Amino acid sequence: MTGSDATGCLGILHLVKGGGMAVRDAVARLPGSYTGPRYFDRQQFPAADLLDGASADVLATVVDEGEYHDVVTSHRVVMGHVSSATLLAATCTDLAVQVREPRSRLLSLYRYWQSQSAPHLTSWGNWGVHVVGAAQLPLRGFLNSEVTWPATDSALARQALGGLVAPYVDQRTWAPTTGDLERFCDHLAVAEWSTDSGRFIARVWERLDVPGPPVLDRVNVTEVTGAPQVIDSATREALDRLTGLDRDLLAALTSRGLLTRRTDAQLDAEFEDTAARLGFTLA
Repeated sequence: MTGSDATGCLGILHLVKGGGMAVRDAVARLPGSYTGPRYFDRQQFPAADLLDGASADVLATVVDEGEYHDVVTSHRVVMGHVSSATLLAATCTDLAVQVREPRSRLLSLYRYWQSQSAPHLTSWGNWGVHVVGAAQLPLRGFLNSEVTWPATDSALARQALGGLVAPYVDQRTWAPTTGDLERFCDHLAVAEWSTDSGRFIARVWERLDVPGPPVLDRVNVTEVTGAPQVIDSATREALDRLTGLDRDLLAALTSRGLLTRRTDAQLDAEFEDTAARLGFTLA
């Protein structure tokens, strides 16, 4: 058995565009689960003005400091776009995460954000208008934008290994420490690739001692609304740079036996398949 042997609340980290919506639907049906309405922590928005202008409905989905403690202590499993630090500080004893090939996640995020309506962007204030709205740029411009880094630069590593964000400290120079990795691994009970969500759910159900895990019946396919594009060498370099820490984290998890090993060739094949499906040609 990997991770902590404690039997307290299990916290599931939902990585944006990490293949978690079907999992969330399944977890929401479990007695004693929490999957919202508060689904985001402040680490997702590490700047003072990112949520300026956001609607009341949007702000109601963001967890303020201390609120997750009440959620965790009254539920057996919680899931959200939240960091491991938030979950552990709120007294989660175990963590679970479903991961995706990092470059594929970025391509999916880009296309997903391109499909968002203008009213939806406006409802998210500065985050929607300026950060999500940057997906209207060509992919290279989006990846190199000064405003998109909270969602593009090492997003998996930041969510899994990053500490609690002091009010709006500049996180752009963040780098994980050995202690950050050890803390995460010590509490990691379940980790699976998003290509095997059925096994992820089965292991979560086993961890919670719940019989009969459901068959996942939702396929979340990113809609392609933007124009076809060519991923040239400079864009490939940006993708590699922004996902370097994420790929290092996945390699560390596989080396410790916490995540099924996949070869570089397998990961490259997933990236190439995702690129083709989302309307990108690799130069």
